Amino acid sequence: MVVSSQKSQIVRILCLISFLILGAGRAWGLFHIVRNNSPACSIVTPENPSAQEELAAEELNYFIEKFSGEKLPESPDSEPLPTGNVILIGTPDSNRYIGELLNNGLLLGGKQFSAEEFIVKVVNEAERDILAIASGQGKGVIYGVYAFAEKMIESITELAPVDLDFHVNPVDSLFVETLNMRSAPFYPIRCALSQESLQWMSRHRVNVSGAEGVWSGTGINDGLGTAFKYVNDWQFNDMQDETSARRLTRIADLRARLMELTKRGIDSCLFMYVMGEPTKAMMDSHPELLEEEVLYRFARNGYSYRPISWTKPEARELIRELVKSIVRTYSPWLSGFHLRSWGGETRAPGGKRRETTGSALGSVFRHNRGGAGSQP
Repeated sequence: MVVSSQKSQIVRILCLISFLILGAGRAWGLFHIVRNNSPACSIVTPENPSAQEELAAEELNYFIEKFSGEKLPESPDSEPLPTGNVILIGTPDSNRYIGELLNNGLLLGGKQFSAEEFIVKVVNEAERDILAIASGQGKGVIYGVYAFAEKMIESITELAPVDLDFHVNPVDSLFVETLNMRSAPFYPIRCALSQESLQWMSRHRVNVSGAEGVWSGTGINDGLGTAFKYVNDWQFNDMQDETSARRLTRIADLRARLMELTKRGIDSCLFMYVMGEPTKAMMDSHPELLEEEVLYRFARNGYSYRPISWTKPEARELIRELVKSIVRTYSPWLSGFHLRSWGGETRAPGGKRRETTGSALGSVFRHNRGGAGSQP
């Protein structure tokens, strides 16, 4: 009985010691963001931030305000560090304070950032806590902010979120445990094959949008044969089905979307079937550039259409010029083309779809590379 009592007492003492250690560790290992409805730190951004770093700072304060009702003050890295704890955002080249932490061996331990890699780390320096959200490129900084937002959700709810579309009741005090994260998206290519909202793609770490432009799935208005609508170029005037005013609106809207995608670190690809049904204007004005009809029950007339002839040098040259004009119109924001060749949308005369598609792809990519540096 005495032995049993002694064992019980020892167990109670050990439990108490463990509780005290864990409790103390938790108290000492917190980074406070908002305390009692007041900002407990500030954000320091690059003096000349990239578009992606600007977005990262906007998103950080968006989530902090969403979770606490408070926004943090911001200042550029050209100014002295504010008093108290700070959150640094940027790359070692853009934010001098992140560069200093890296040079002092406090961030990476000598190893440089890989593609899209980011770090979220708390460093104690000069009686203050500094939380660095850093990467070698702006895209990685955005991912670091989203990882930090997920940690805030986890701190509030004690649940591990699978994404940022998560309901959180605002709290009076917002904090996270001391972090030392180094991560990157697992898959190098994360492509959306339907046209999604910019915010949804960014917050789900999509890095390629492969459905820009028109994609109806018919081949009638979403193929190379109708891609003249993406440019307002005089050399294609007699091949246009849309008015100049309609095209100018389309071009302005698409440019704005591509610019926003670039700001969010998302590459953009203009979707086209190779090659789809030509425009009505082209069929009327340039029948010499077309092949004999092919059967396709979803054609405009419900029966067949005449595809552009890849066997005719004039037709190939026309498509080359069209591709160069598209690249000039949307440079530098357009990353490439998503070309699709299958089914009735890409019928070719004589059943030679493989050969004609090969010619088409060769024409497009050779001249896309050559024209990518051209200005609109």
